[in-house]
Amino acid sequence: MEKKIMNLMFFVLVLASLASCTEVDPDSTSENSPYHDSIIRKKQRTIRYNCDGVVTSDKVETINSLSRVYKIEPQNRSNLWNFRATGVQSDDTAGSLWGKKGKFTVDMSPTLFNIQVYPGLNEIRYQFAHCYEIVTDPVTDETQCAHTPEYTETKSFWLDIEYKVLTLEGFREVRPSEDSCNP
Repeated sequence: MEKKIMNLMFFVLVLASLASCTEVDPDSTSENSPYHDSIIRKKQRTIRYNCDGVVTSDKVETINSLSRVYKIEPQNRSNLWNFRATGVQSDDTAGSLWGKKGKFTVDMSPTLFNIQVYPGLNEIRYQFAHCYEIVTDPVTDETQCAHTPEYTETKSFWLDIEYKVLTLEGFREVRPSEDSCNP
């Protein structure tokens, strides 16, 4: 039962990630005309309980994600091998290919797999890599690039972040599931 719940949660997370992707055209952005986005931190008093019904935490918590996912279409979609994006202000590097597009996630908080951004103007530099000769390793059956992938010229995506904090009324209670309390 617990494995089914975990699989369902993962599926919902993937769907939410797909639904929240914003496809952008970096060529239409510049330092003087950036892409505008708002990130609103929602905070609310949260009371957490343990399996015995005892309060373990009672504090104001952030209750939403502070990240945004962006997709960029390359000029040349053939032989795509990799994509990377780097935040100039944070020096964080992230990104991957999602089908025939580059995808990266920005976040207001420092995280391991995202690019940290800040309120105001942010520059994201990105590159696509192409591999023109793919080989398959006979032992592992994994595909590999037969040469060093060729990266495109570095381009910039300009992002202007408006950051707001919204404190919600009332409180929410978080209790452990019955399954986690009765192993």
